[in-house]
Amino acid sequence: MRLLMDYETEPQHNEINLIRLVRRLEKSVANVDDWKPSASLRKEEIYLSALKSLQNVKFAKRLVKNIEADDFEPPPKKLQRLDDAKAKLERVESFLSNVEKTTKPEPKEPIPILPTLPVPRPPLTPSHIEPSQQQRSQSPTPQELKEKSPSPALSKNNLFITPPDPEEMSPTLITTALPSLLPSSYPPETATTSAFSRNFGPTPTARKLGGTHASTAVQEELSTQLELMAQQLKRNAMHFSTSLEKDKAVVEQAQAKLEGNYDMMQQERVRLRDHSGKSRSTTCMTLGIVILVLLVFMLMVSVIRFS
Repeated sequence: MRLLMDYETEPQHNEINLIRLVRRLEKSVANVDDWKPSASLRKEEIYLSALKSLQNVKFAKRLVKNIEADDFEPPPKKLQRLDDAKAKLERVESFLSNVEKTTKPEPKEPIPILPTLPVPRPPLTPSHIEPSQQQRSQSPTPQELKEKSPSPALSKNNLFITPPDPEEMSPTLITTALPSLLPSSYPPETATTSAFSRNFGPTPTARKLGGTHASTAVQEELSTQLELMAQQLKRNAMHFSTSLEKDKAVVEQAQAKLEGNYDMMQQERVRLRDHSGKSRSTTCMTLGIVILVLLVFMLMVSVIRFS
């Protein structure tokens, strides 16, 4: 049913489209001045518009053929409308064809490329090559020119250097030029002596002195070392005392926290004991009430049963 309705309404759509298209084409060609080139309208634009309108004319003619094919026996009014549309389309097509011919742009020939190319040179033939080779053979070579050119004579005097006389060389020059190969007079510092000197001052050095001078020097060195050791011990004791004071403060804080926790635990223990006593009493009371209710229930059932 729907297909039949579509088939019946399609000719009506074609007629409506044909009427609108013919009216639009007539309106476009009504003013002849619009199809003439001017300053604001170039010939190329008019040519393109004419081509577009001709395509619309072809589409309108196709619509006319479709309408005629769909209706085998059209009424006279419809035939009159179709004839009028054909006449209008022919008139519009002839006008647009004339416009297309008059505004068709002339084809421009492209610029030839051949004149811009360079003229090719003819290839060299053997007749051209032989004279050039003969000229090269006749021209002198650079080696011959060198042989012919006179060179200045070189003197052979003062070409060798004579060595100096050994008697003229002084012994001081030789001794200053040679490096000293003797070892240093001081022994190298060992690891133990350097560590001892860093911690407790300078290390005792062996002195080749005799009698009381040697003993006094040793005693002075020992006294200085003992003094340094005493100072180091004093510093260690002071550091230990300061660290103990810091640790004492931390220990006191920990003790205060532990005492507070102990007091809180005591309070919680008392509260838990009271709560447990109350819960026991309430538990016993609850059990007694349940038992009493059961007894009353059994009594009531027996009274109802045996009465």
